[in-house]
Amino acid sequence: MEIYVGNTSERHAGEAVALCVIHLAHERGLGNDAMFTVFAGNGGNGRDGMKTASVLSSKGFKCEVVGLEDAGSYLESHAGRKAGMGEIYIDAISGADEHAGFCGIARALAGYINSSGAFVVSIGIPSGMPANPFTQETATEIVKADVTVAVDYPELSMLLPLYGNNAGRIVIVGSGVESNNASNSSGKYFYVDEAAYNEIVSTEPCLCRHDKFTHKGDNGHLLLVCGCKGMTGAAVLATKAALRSGCGIVTSHVPESERAVIHTACPSAIVSCDEGECFTMLPDNMQKYTAVCTGCGLGKDRRTANALGSLLECGKPMVIDADALNLISSDSGLKSLVPKGSVLTPHLGELKRLTGTWADEKEKIEKAVALAASLSSVVVVKGAHTMTVSPDGRMFFNSTGTPGMAKGGCGDVLAGYIGGLLARGCSALSAAIVGVYRHGAAGERAEAVFGYEAMNSSDISDFLRR
Repeated sequence: MEIYVGNTSERHAGEAVALCVIHLAHERGLGNDAMFTVFAGNGGNGRDGMKTASVLSSKGFKCEVVGLEDAGSYLESHAGRKAGMGEIYIDAISGADEHAGFCGIARALAGYINSSGAFVVSIGIPSGMPANPFTQETATEIVKADVTVAVDYPELSMLLPLYGNNAGRIVIVGSGVESNNASNSSGKYFYVDEAAYNEIVSTEPCLCRHDKFTHKGDNGHLLLVCGCKGMTGAAVLATKAALRSGCGIVTSHVPESERAVIHTACPSAIVSCDEGECFTMLPDNMQKYTAVCTGCGLGKDRRTANALGSLLECGKPMVIDADALNLISSDSGLKSLVPKGSVLTPHLGELKRLTGTWADEKEKIEKAVALAASLSSVVVVKGAHTMTVSPDGRMFFNSTGTPGMAKGGCGDVLAGYIGGLLARGCSALSAAIVGVYRHGAAGERAEAVFGYEAMNSSDISDFLRR
């Protein structure tokens, strides 16, 4: 959850960070007995740290400042010391533009922080981490933060696997939506925190509360073409999620043999039956559906591939997931039929099949951007900080979610939910961003109830809400 502290044009970053750090201390059950140590470098990041220390002291907290000039003696006197439970270390050694000077005693301080066992809060970016994840510089020692407090937006390195684990939980302080822009002049990447999410929701009329005369036909009709014999669970997960999306009518098209499974698990859904044991034919009257979601547990039978071609040609707004992506990746003819404005939801393996392998994160992003542009569609690359790519190359990184969601079926839930938003009339980009955000938030709620290990994909749909 993000913590809003005020407009940074009106507050010094250090003051905003101090208020956030106090909040974090209270989260840990610490009162005014919390003890802070600020490790401050000589640049702008260090000055933010000094201001943070000043504010903490003014509010009655015990706060020690360790500058680079004092670091040698500090390290000597604290060698081998472990931090106490009531201590919080604040890392302000080097900022996003100060990586080149991160060496010698600064690097030694980072090593001490990492070995101390303290709860660590980094200001702006963990010291030692390059702001640009694609730099050729070698990061030999990076502070491993429990929380990174970023002003207005996080640096791109914090959102990608190479360095992202060192950032810990990302908390945004600052000005909200208007400042929630790219960290470079190109304006190509965005961080979707609560403020940005609320702004997107407010721009979609279909997501606003309807008047009392609204009926189910006003809220869209989603067709789910998912599941085959032995894989009906995926269809159930997608259907349950769609039923939580606010969509007026949800129809699940499954093999005749699986009819009872859907009726039993999802009594609110309509069931359309296929004559085969997999997807072989379109449902009747395709005109009545306002959007389609396909691929979850679909299977890769040749008859399914042929029927998928007919489904793609129907021209409906469409979410394409799982086996539908696999079929498309192996058949250029099918790929050419993907309707413009679709939402593709690949995990990394499916993305590789669609685009080919990549050497590094930079090439992965470039391939995802090229795929979205070539198909005039939205591509949702699933993972930590799920990346939603628009056809014009903008990248939206999600702020919600938990590692507990790394379980089978979570993608089926996401696909069904985005499909429901599309059916309601959301644009493809808004449906993807909002769906990803709510999906991650539902995962966080599920983990809070069941725990990291015990939670599973079916729990997520139970916690889906606005």
